[in-house]
Amino acid sequence: WDGLDYTISSLHGEPSPMALGRSLFTLFNFALYTFAHKVFGVGPGNAYVLFKFAVVAQVPLAIVMCWILARDLTGSLLGATLSGLMIAACPVVVLYGSQVMTEVPSLWLLTAALIVHLRGLRSRRVGLVLAGTALLGLAVNLRETNAFYFPWLVFAPFVTGWKFDRKTI
Repeated sequence: WDGLDYTISSLHGEPSPMALGRSLFTLFNFALYTFAHKVFGVGPGNAYVLFKFAVVAQVPLAIVMCWILARDLTGSLLGATLSGLMIAACPVVVLYGSQVMTEVPSLWLLTAALIVHLRGLRSRRVGLVLAGTALLGLAVNLRETNAFYFPWLVFAPFVTGWKFDRKTI
């Protein structure tokens, strides 16, 4: 049912009635459908399949992002590869990676946000830190459970060696 709800909302360019509206997901799908409709003549009857293939295309991106995050956190290619394999075999990724659902795009955007934020913290580049924070905010709009990663924004700077002083705050 969720996939059909997302499809109908996307065709109308409206947020979904679920949770926070998943407006980033429905807006992306609306733009994708508008483009496919004008360029390739895709009709509303094929919108669900179009959105489904968009999620399928994001599965490898999500797995690669998880691999990069694991490598950045552990510094180990073996650990990153094992993490990537576990994500690839994860039932949520396998099942929802072929449906018009927000789990896979959410995982992709969440890990991208954490990678950008972590790299900004490690290189002390405030622009990257803020970009990672903004991406995490977008990820929350895509799937509100990503808000559980908010403590990362508070504690990660200090874990990566930032000092607690006026300039850092």
